[in-house]
Amino acid sequence: MDIDINEIIDSLSASYKLTNEEVFEVLNRSLVEAWTTFFGDGYEIFTKIKDGKICLMREVTIVEEVENIKTEVKGDDIGTKIEERLDLKILPRNVIMGIHETISREVKNIHKLREYELYKDQVNRIFKYTVKKILGRSIVVNVANIYEGIIPYNMSNQRERFFPGDSIYCRLAEVKYNPMDYQLIFERRSTDFIALLLEEFIPEIESGLINIINIARDAGNLSKVLVESSGSVNAIGACFGMKGNRRNEIMRELNGEKIDFINYNSNPIYQIKECFKPKKIDIFKVHILEDGSIEAVIADDKISEAIGKGGMNIFLTKKLIGNGVHILKISEYQEREREKVEKLAENLLEFDIDHDTAIMILLKYSNLEDSLFDNSIDDTMKANIRKYLDSLLEKERRNFIENGGKENFFLSIPNIPSFVYTQLLQYNIFDINDLMAFENADDLESITKLDIDICIIIMEYLKELENKE
Repeated sequence: MDIDINEIIDSLSASYKLTNEEVFEVLNRSLVEAWTTFFGDGYEIFTKIKDGKICLMREVTIVEEVENIKTEVKGDDIGTKIEERLDLKILPRNVIMGIHETISREVKNIHKLREYELYKDQVNRIFKYTVKKILGRSIVVNVANIYEGIIPYNMSNQRERFFPGDSIYCRLAEVKYNPMDYQLIFERRSTDFIALLLEEFIPEIESGLINIINIARDAGNLSKVLVESSGSVNAIGACFGMKGNRRNEIMRELNGEKIDFINYNSNPIYQIKECFKPKKIDIFKVHILEDGSIEAVIADDKISEAIGKGGMNIFLTKKLIGNGVHILKISEYQEREREKVEKLAENLLEFDIDHDTAIMILLKYSNLEDSLFDNSIDDTMKANIRKYLDSLLEKERRNFIENGGKENFFLSIPNIPSFVYTQLLQYNIFDINDLMAFENADDLESITKLDIDICIIIMEYLKELENKE
């Protein structure tokens, strides 16, 4: 029995996109394996194409008396090797069926390996597929006519519900392969998925005109996206689109999950204000605490909205900007400030400033130095205030020197507050020479976290020193 090679090659090539050489190799291996499985080893067999048909052949030697029927035949031309066609008809039906199964399995394996090689280079890309079925709590998507991908339950947005036929976006997270099969693992849960989805719907992000700085997400509930324009594009406006159509399309794709777009600002004080803009919450006061966390003072009736259900809004805000965030009611802040004023008024008693006068001045001026320019305060009182301010400055100077700072460095740079010098000590900056190591204001700001305006003043002063030299 011969096999029509053209018919088989055309069929397999069409179904699995194989080359003729790959199909022939599969047929050769399958036929040889079937023959040796049934008749045993010892045959010198191979396949050959004749007149478009594949034939199973064996090589035998002509001998006078046959001793090995697998490799010898009787004849006159002793010692000559000849090719002899084997008749596949003598194989049982179950062996013939096995040949078909082997060919089918081998061809599929070749195709799967090729598909694996293709898809493994596309990990972290986003695709749009149709839901084929729901398997348990996982989603099976139709990648191609004969292939499937799976979105495991723990990698899906567990608040979403899909049905066969729905079209959904998903990110290729992993490609698993073993000799029997390969598997495409997709996901819709990570911030990486959100970033890729935004590129699909917002051309300015895909082109690089808008950069995504960070994303914080509670899948199915809320995603906060920190964005920055790399040019003249209005980042928030472009992300929202005309009448919010882009944002609405993204939210529909996420089955109603809300998206907050937030402008990036390198200054943490302005950044925290931007973070609460989507909720229309005004920040009345912002403090950077010693540990680097941010304290924001807001209206008492906005506290619950600022924190969010289950604390989610404030939790995502912390993840987004990478800082601790503390929310304080205005009433609590005012009470704390009154206590601070009372304590400070007690300290001013040592400088002949009575309690009531001290309270009045402290409530009027958060910075006591400003009171020295108030003509309504007599010169004697101003002199006492100056003595108090000088005592504070002397304490700062001593503390600076005790912690390794050079005495001639303290207050050496014009228009720089005294506390800046103490803050510089935390970054092993003890004198002017240490500041010279910084190339520009941005470099200094990124290391010391000082206000950029202060950093600019410092770098301009250093440049003046260099010019004088």
